[in-house]
Amino acid sequence: MSQDAYDELSTEDKAIFTDAAKAGGLASRKFAGDAQTAGVVALQQAGMTLQPSIDRGSFASAMASANVEFEKRFGRDLIERIRQAG
Repeated sequence: MSQDAYDELSTEDKAIFTDAAKAGGLASRKFAGDAQTAGVVALQQAGMTLQPSIDRGSFASAMASANVEFEKRFGRDLIERIRQAG
């Protein structure tokens, strides 16, 4: 929704819209989580071996040379935000 359209809503409609957006976000995350779980099960049933956890330090070390290129392509700020999110 554009800010202009939102600004034209009544206080009551803004509250309803906000509540609906929050409910939609929760439903979306649940759907995505369920789909991921089902996908993992399907891959395992098809014979794929999955690695459920990683050694984050070793992974970061292995990615160090690639990160230089990623920072050039996408910017250091974005790459740092991604690192902080993990």
